[in-house]
Amino acid sequence: MLEEWQHSFINQYPCVLKKTILDPAGRFIILQCSVLNQDLILVNVYGPNIDDSNFYNNLFLSITDLHGEIIVGGDFNCTLEPRLDRSSGLDSSHPKSRQVIQHFMFELNLKDIWRLKNPTGREYSCYSASHNSRSRIDYFLISNFLISRINSCSYKSVLISDHSITTLNFSVTAAFRRNPIWRLRPHWLHNQNIWNM
Repeated sequence: MLEEWQHSFINQYPCVLKKTILDPAGRFIILQCSVLNQDLILVNVYGPNIDDSNFYNNLFLSITDLHGEIIVGGDFNCTLEPRLDRSSGLDSSHPKSRQVIQHFMFELNLKDIWRLKNPTGREYSCYSASHNSRSRIDYFLISNFLISRINSCSYKSVLISDHSITTLNFSVTAAFRRNPIWRLRPHWLHNQNIWNM
């Protein structure tokens, strides 16, 4: 599934793939690439069902060695703000994983874009029949630089599986348009009107 995502992305966008990091257990894929000359680190994650802080530590340490703006998305199997992200109230599960994720969010200046746009909103991406509860464990963490370029981030209805589709839409051209580079034009040196100002 993760390798299909990699292949799909590369075929849809004009990008140069610089590096690929695959988790041996198949739980994440990291693509370091250049899209329209902008370095990006794209990560798809499927977090473990248990409270495995080492998994998140290894994931984020792999990212810190790379250069570019970061987009991490997928099923983290861990809420970030239990009070808001779980229908049954406080969530005591995965405290160590949550702590590591929040630590690296701070260190790498990553934002939970859906929560940023919906500070007190309650929307859930997963339904657990065994616990009869809903939670928001699927989300996108993005570099602060990309926030103004996000057009939308939303959850679709849970139809086939116990998870809803989570979408992120951002403007590639607006995100990566650079300010023009100023250059000295040689003919200006010979223009007397400029020097007489």
